[in-house]
Amino acid sequence: MADSRWVAVFKVTELGKTFERPKPVAGWDDGGNALILDRKAGRLVQANKEPGFVAVRESAGYADAFPAPPGWTVRWCKDGADDIVDPVVGFIEDPAVDGGVPLIADLEACVIRQLRSMLSDNQRRGRRPILMPPNSESAR
Repeated sequence: MADSRWVAVFKVTELGKTFERPKPVAGWDDGGNALILDRKAGRLVQANKEPGFVAVRESAGYADAFPAPPGWTVRWCKDGADDIVDPVVGFIEDPAVDGGVPLIADLEACVIRQLRSMLSDNQRRGRRPILMPPNSESAR
């Protein structure tokens, strides 16, 4: 695949919540290890030697992002449990997904996350995400 982008993925815990944080891969060393920028040291380091390293993954190659019109939400559904509703603040274009990937305001962690990164969240595990357009609540 030409022009692939790669990210090193790290497990991060903030405010009691654990989530994945991608960092762009800047290059590869002679041993095939992914290199990321260590901003504090001002140099490239091997990603797999940094705390919280999970894996290197191919990026979806997002081309652009745009804000969501007011009222878009993602409803996380699970039989026998109350739904969790998160506001959508934008969409990122992804060549693999028609229409883009939602960017969600995770109000409990106070961060913006893309939909796929939230699927492994402890609170949302086992729930189905349903993208809800504005005014879909009033149609019920």
